Amino acid sequence: SSRLFMHFKALTALTDLAFLNDDSVASEFGFKKIAVLVSNTAARIYGIHTSGEHRSSIKYQYDLPISAEWHRAVHGAPNTVKSVRGINGKAHSREVLVISSVPTSGVDNTREISWLCLEGATGHVHGQGSIQVASPVSQILPVASAGSLCRQGAILVLQDLTTAVLPNNESTQALAVSHVASSSTNGFFAHRLDKENAALEALRLDADNQSLTAQVSGLAQFPGETIVSVAYPQRDEVIQSPCNVLGDQSLLLKFLNPHMVVIMTMTADKTDNKDLFSTAMKTSSDIKGSKQKRKPAGATAANTPETQTSFTEDEPNLFVNVVDSVSGRVLYRASHSNAVLIPKPSILVSENWVFYSFMNERTRRAEMGVLSLYEGMVDSKGLTAFNTPDQLTEFSSLDARESKPVVLAKTYSLPKPVTALGISLTRTGISGKRLIMACTDGQVYAANRQMLEPRRPIGQVKETEKEEGLQQYSEMIPMVSYMSLSYTQTVEGVKQIVSAPTDLESQTFIMAFGGPDIFFVRTSPSRGFDLLPESFNRTMLSIVVVVLIAGALFLRRIVFNKTVKKGWV
Repeated sequence: SSRLFMHFKALTALTDLAFLNDDSVASEFGFKKIAVLVSNTAARIYGIHTSGEHRSSIKYQYDLPISAEWHRAVHGAPNTVKSVRGINGKAHSREVLVISSVPTSGVDNTREISWLCLEGATGHVHGQGSIQVASPVSQILPVASAGSLCRQGAILVLQDLTTAVLPNNESTQALAVSHVASSSTNGFFAHRLDKENAALEALRLDADNQSLTAQVSGLAQFPGETIVSVAYPQRDEVIQSPCNVLGDQSLLLKFLNPHMVVIMTMTADKTDNKDLFSTAMKTSSDIKGSKQKRKPAGATAANTPETQTSFTEDEPNLFVNVVDSVSGRVLYRASHSNAVLIPKPSILVSENWVFYSFMNERTRRAEMGVLSLYEGMVDSKGLTAFNTPDQLTEFSSLDARESKPVVLAKTYSLPKPVTALGISLTRTGISGKRLIMACTDGQVYAANRQMLEPRRPIGQVKETEKEEGLQQYSEMIPMVSYMSLSYTQTVEGVKQIVSAPTDLESQTFIMAFGGPDIFFVRTSPSRGFDLLPESFNRTMLSIVVVVLIAGALFLRRIVFNKTVKKGWV
């Protein structure tokens, strides 16, 4: 039983995931992948087969420092060299850098940072080592490495605003410094979160004499609240179009800010943040109502309706904050009442959309909030062959006038509580998006993103709205059996959902984990439009191709003979 308990703890502590192509087999449209997972409790990194005859078996595993307070897997980098860059400039380096923080005995803030660099597809170890830092790590920034077999590096930003570079060699340090120095005219920015004080600090990194220093450049605080969840834009998500075409041919420009961070906060006690005015008004009304004499049943005052309903507005205790991590400016803030932490609220960012789910204690049902962010709108006649709208070609988070979005919001109800959210990712972003939801009943559902469109009209749907595929607003989002990706399988305790594209646009991988189960499936968000159906008659196709080739050769011989006869005449 103790062995089963250890396996249970190892599975429920899986945190980081990376998908890498398996080079030991043929490509097969990118269907053969290795999932690299890190378990904090077991202090181990796993490489797991996701398909084929070895599906779900462990290809390799390595032990990490057992006394570490946390482990993180770093993969990909914005400054990776061109030889390892893939489509759309995304980093496809196969190396994974695993970082572990081990507290030093006898010293409060000193940490020993251990690192292990390995080939994610094969499990081959390229190098390992450790360094001593005088302060805990507050942020990890992935960068490219040089001078060794390991091409994956990381910049560590410490709590005392000093930095360190892994792997700890001179070439990687020089490459990181040059990247920071040449990143942009405004500088290289990062951020760190203080969950205890519910604050986000924007940091600016400066390069000075082959070293890096950090300084605070912005601050976003949420006093009286605690951070529940944090979400970032999908790093490998491909955005097919920067705008939405409406039914009247006008354009909605998407707000695509790569520095956006969505922070979900919650008040510790709903009565903590009551202002004095509302408290005084409620107190006086309670005293006034207590002095009134109770009337007999059925007796009403003159000119008073028979039934009278009093509505009490609950104060919000859940907040969704859209923050710019470069300037520290709060771009938008939404609030909800009667939210509870069981199950833990989930949040997701995809393109210009923000999805979040929580449980409402008063209505006793799950709710799904949706935000869509836009820069503005271009009229149907504003963009023609002879008319071009005035648009800026550069975006700066430091410009308060240009970095503020227009937000459309809507709230839906769900029949089941949600424990994790994910989004389907494809190779070029042509396929429709599917919102992946893991529920408390052990099912994983995929819903069309159009069902959660904040622009769904409350009244009668217009013809132009029908052309966009909009339906009339309905509060309840159904979860029916055909939407289930897990079918008859039960996936318990899902905390994270990750998607990975394949070489085929219509296919994508979904992995749900975080509990005692690991669920993996291949799905088609917009059906298999680039695949031949199973009922396709391949034999007939082969016969037709052979007949065409034979006919072409026969006609070629006839034409040749005819040409020769004409030549002799």
